[in-house]
Amino acid sequence: MPEDIIEDDLLRSIDEIDAQIKNFRQRVQAVLVAAQGDGNPTITKHEAGGVG
Repeated sequence: MPEDIIEDDLLRSIDEIDAQIKNFRQRVQAVLVAAQGDGNPTITKHEAGGVG
C-alpha cells in the first residue's frame, strides 16, 4: 500500500475515534446532569472533560 493511502486511513480512523470520544463525553455529561437533579449547580464543560 502506498504511504499516502495508509496515512489517509490512519487519519480517518483517528477522526472516527475522536467523534466517538466526543459522543461518549456528551452522554456522560447528560447522565451527570440528570443525576444532579434540580437545585444543584450544573457541571462545567471542563469538569465533563471538555474545553472551558
